[in-house]
Amino acid sequence: MEKQRPNARATIQEVAVASAVSIATVSRVLNNPASVRPELVARVEAAMQALDYRPSRSARTLRTGHSLQRVGFLVSNIQNSFFTDVLKGVEQQLVARQIAIVVGNSNNDTGYEEINIELMLQEQVSGIIAQFASTQRKFYRTLLQSQAPVVCFDHVPEGLSLDCVMTNNRAAMSQATRHLIELGHRSFGLVGGPLTYITARERQAGFLDALHAAGIGEEAIWIEHGDWQIDGSYAAANRLLARTPRPLALLTVNNEATIGALKALQERDLRIPEQVALVAFDEMAWAGAYNPPLTVVNQHPSYQGNAAADLLLARMREPGRPIQQVVLEAELIVRRSCGASNNAPQETTL
Repeated sequence: MEKQRPNARATIQEVAVASAVSIATVSRVLNNPASVRPELVARVEAAMQALDYRPSRSARTLRTGHSLQRVGFLVSNIQNSFFTDVLKGVEQQLVARQIAIVVGNSNNDTGYEEINIELMLQEQVSGIIAQFASTQRKFYRTLLQSQAPVVCFDHVPEGLSLDCVMTNNRAAMSQATRHLIELGHRSFGLVGGPLTYITARERQAGFLDALHAAGIGEEAIWIEHGDWQIDGSYAAANRLLARTPRPLALLTVNNEATIGALKALQERDLRIPEQVALVAFDEMAWAGAYNPPLTVVNQHPSYQGNAAADLLLARMREPGRPIQQVVLEAELIVRRSCGASNNAPQETTL
């Protein structure tokens, strides 16, 4: 049987002709194969495979009356690799269940985020997995009034009671800081995030927990706050480096802060780890290939996506179930940027 020419999508009529059955028979094979004789099912399936036929889900929805399930995935910055890795975990759970994903990107703009939410609701999504651009409840009134199931990851806007998946941020940053202390560092800097976000507050708190427990005085601690993004973090890193001694142990609050800090360090010709030891929050695909390889806190974002999808599916099945917060532990991957003497990466659950 001759295959379809490239870029041409086979039709149900062509499948019917190729398998020498009626269009109605092909339709029954697609929607209710038990009602068709096995030999005809085999013939139709062989024709579909030969023609690379893919049925239209929307057309099947119209014929069967069954709703086409969609789930919204909304983030503040789709260019951030952390969010695309979370999406990978969401896809693993939902696509396997034939649930389509509608992706929205707010570009850290609450007005644009509101448009994305409205579009998702118009698409009649079955639920939304979101990392919201704001921490304020007022921006999400329309979404709450819709009663669509919502699962957050990374943080929950203040005053909202929603299912959520989060990293144990305080413990993760505390362990990363303790690792630097154990290596003998005595001056510490943090390129932090905006303290309106609980994520930034918890990571800063973990940083300070470890330092205070080790008896490190305030005179040896420097903190500058960025905005979660590269440019704001670059400015924060420059402010910090302008007033700190060398050698310095530096931690960053997320992957974009790491890029901003690396840019500032390079412009000042500061050597890692001899002059500035570095631990980055968030694993990045290139972190192990950087020179020197970067020590990182790995949140395993795909695990967060898996867990968020599980929570949403449970909420869709049982809308009245109790609100649940899932807290996942991170992992410290030790490479050379922190000043560790060994070259082989070590992994430690935080």
